[in-house]
Amino acid sequence: MLKRFSFILLLLFFIQVTNAQTHYRQGYIVQNDGDTLTGEIGYFSINKHYYRSCKFKSDGEVTEYLPNEILSYGYDDRSFISGIAENNFVEVLVSGDLSLYEFQDYFFIEKGDELRKLESQERDIAEPYENVYADKVSRVNSQKWRGTVAYLVNDCLKDRDQTIARLKHNEKSLTEVVRKYNECVSGSSKVSKLDRPWAQINIGAGFGFAASQIKFDGDGSNDEFFAGKYESDDPAFGLALAFSLPRLSDNLFLISDIYLQSPNFYSGKEIETVNFSGETSFEEVIIDLNSLSIPLHLKYLAPLSRNIGVHFLLGLNYDFHLSTNTQRRTNGMDAGSAFAAKNSQFGFSPGVGFTANIGKIQTALNIKHFSMSELNIAEDFELKSNRLTVDLVIYFYSKKFFK
Repeated sequence: MLKRFSFILLLLFFIQVTNAQTHYRQGYIVQNDGDTLTGEIGYFSINKHYYRSCKFKSDGEVTEYLPNEILSYGYDDRSFISGIAENNFVEVLVSGDLSLYEFQDYFFIEKGDELRKLESQERDIAEPYENVYADKVSRVNSQKWRGTVAYLVNDCLKDRDQTIARLKHNEKSLTEVVRKYNECVSGSSKVSKLDRPWAQINIGAGFGFAASQIKFDGDGSNDEFFAGKYESDDPAFGLALAFSLPRLSDNLFLISDIYLQSPNFYSGKEIETVNFSGETSFEEVIIDLNSLSIPLHLKYLAPLSRNIGVHFLLGLNYDFHLSTNTQRRTNGMDAGSAFAAKNSQFGFSPGVGFTANIGKIQTALNIKHFSMSELNIAEDFELKSNRLTVDLVIYFYSKKFFK
C-alpha cells in the first residue's frame, strides 16, 4: 500500500507539471495605441510562458495576446514589454536613463536609441602545447558583454573599473550597476521586484501524527519470537525551516524539519516449547524508540489561487535515535534484548500537501511517506521500517536577505 502511495504521489506531480495550471492576478495591459486596460493577468509557475504571450482576463473572458498585439503588460511588481526581443516579451528589471531587460538566460541593455544584447557565450580558444605540434583547446566564456556595459556607463559611474571587474552576468549584479548609473545621472531609477529579497528564510512550528510500521523479514531461529508486522500511531511535533530565492522562483523551496517522535511497538504470541511436550510459552517483544526525525525536502509549489496552492515534496530523511529499548519477555519474565538496534537510520521521502497564506502567516499541511533503512544491526533477519506522517506547519518568523 505504501509503495502504491509513493507511485500516486509521483503521478500527481507529473500530471500537475505537464498541465501547468494557470491562475490570475490583478494587473494591466498597454495596447498598441497607448490605452491601458486593467484586469487579471495569467500567472505561470514557469518563467518562459511570460515571454511567449500574455493571458488577460476581463469580465470573465480570457484573451491571449502575442508580443505584436500589445506594448506591455504587468502584475504585482513585474512588468513585460514587447519590441526588444523579436516575437517575444522581455521582463523589465530597471528602467531609467539606462534600462535593463531579461529574456531567458541573457539580458538587453538600452541607453537612448542604443540597444545592446548582453550574452555570455562559451567559445573555444586554441593554446599551443609546449614542444608539441598541436593545439590545446580551452572552453571559456566570452567577456564581450562586460565591455558593452563598461562603454555605456563610462560617462557617469564612480569606481567604474573596479565595478566592471566585479560585475557578473546575472540579474543581481547587473541590476545594481544599472541602478547606480541612473542615480549618478539623474538621481532616480525604477527597479522592478524591489521589495522581493534575493533570499528568505521562514521558521515555523509543526505538529501532527505519525503512523509507523516495522516489518520482520528473516529465516533464522528468531522467527518464532517476532510478529510479521508492528504498528504504532503517535503524535509528532517540532520545528520547520523553509529557504527560498524569491527573485528567482516563486515555486521552489528547500524545506528542513526536526521532529520528535516516540513510537512504541509490541507483539505477544504463544509458541510451543522446544521439547514439543505440548507445553507452550508466551513470548513478547517490545520496541520503544525516542527519535529525532530530520528530513530535507525540495518543495515545488503549484498555485491554485493567489493564496492557496498544492505542493509536492521529494527528499531524504535522517532519524537519530535518542534512546532505544528492545526487550524480549518469556512468560512475563525478562529474557534480555530482542535485538541490537542502530543509533540512526537513513531513508527516502516523497510527499504532497497544501500551502495557504492567511494574511502574513504561511501555513502548510503535509502528507509524507518515509521509507527507512533497517532498524537492526546485521543479523539473520531484517526489521524494515517506514511511516506515514500528517503534519500542520505554521511559519511564525520570516527573515529576508539581500533586498
